[in-house]
Amino acid sequence: MTDSSPTSKRSEQNQVKVVDLGETLYEPIYARMQEFTRLRTVDSADEIWLTEHKPVFTQGQAGKAEHILFPGSIPVVQSNRGGQVTYLSLIHI
Repeated sequence: MTDSSPTSKRSEQNQVKVVDLGETLYEPIYARMQEFTRLRTVDSADEIWLTEHKPVFTQGQAGKAEHILFPGSIPVVQSNRGGQVTYLSLIHI
């Protein structure tokens, strides 16, 4: 007997695609990720993006300016993600 549910068909059709982006800037890749997600359909393959970018703080929806005490020269990028502040550095998926 074959399972013909939508979930079963989707998992059979889609495979994970690994994309090596190399060294990038955080903000353009973040925008590209949002665009990729916005344009996805049920038939879109899942993707894992590998990249390296210089350190950055992301300030989430719960973040406030006073949560970042000493950013120094590290950029602070506003994010639509949850949480307060996340430090992202060279090794990040």
